[in-house]
Amino acid sequence: MRFAPFVALLFVLPAASPAQDFRVFTTVSDVSGDRPVELSRSLTLFHAGQAWDHVVEAGEVVRFDPADAEFVILDTRRDLACTVKLEELSRLLKVGRQETEKAVAELAAAPDPASAGLAASLAFQLTPRYETTEDEAARRARFVGGPLTYDFSYARPGRPSVSAAYWDYADWTAQLNYALDPGKLFPDVRRPIHQDLRERGVVPQRVEVLLADGGGEPSRRLAAEHSFQERLDPRDRELISEWRARLASPKTRRVTFREYQRLTLGGTMQPVR
Repeated sequence: MRFAPFVALLFVLPAASPAQDFRVFTTVSDVSGDRPVELSRSLTLFHAGQAWDHVVEAGEVVRFDPADAEFVILDTRRDLACTVKLEELSRLLKVGRQETEKAVAELAAAPDPASAGLAASLAFQLTPRYETTEDEAARRARFVGGPLTYDFSYARPGRPSVSAAYWDYADWTAQLNYALDPGKLFPDVRRPIHQDLRERGVVPQRVEVLLADGGGEPSRRLAAEHSFQERLDPRDRELISEWRARLASPKTRRVTFREYQRLTLGGTMQPVR
């Protein structure tokens, strides 16, 4: 379902340097079988130092504001919004790490091979290390470590600031996704990859992730297609205005992060890639 205008525009976006503006449209698919199965579509708009991510199927908009050190999540279907400070995310991740370390110790002590394999997989997520191969001419890189293989094709944007802004956003968004659903991969699992690509000054075009099962056989392959555009369309600016107006509307109920999780449990929010 496409995001539709909810209210008339209440104000016009202030002028901003074009160097701050770019957009990314992302499609995530399961490509494990003979035919790809689309899982999610999202539009991420970078403007005036903020990033606005709209997951099409979920009707949710997430605003990342590094200047205020926070995320704001807007559920357009339930008229709910919450603020998550980056400091709170770091605290939640610390607790998650401690719980995962405890689980690794318990699984490692179990006698069955399946528990040992799961322990190794969880331990890798906490301290990931990858073997990297690359083909600079083809603009491709592969990262292999533990149960995960990431294949990247990438592009070099016209402005270095695009790469830096995108990977900073991706790092924090991985932490938010984990806080929303601790059953996902621990966010540190992607941090070394993000850092490598940030240092190259590139952005992703296609990413394939292969997750192997405990026996080392392929179990699932996901693919994300990213389309970057180093400017915003007029409709993009309208969307940002609409989302800002929706956040400011008295009809939108502000709740705590914990209450938001409770009220939206079982929703369809998809992780940002």
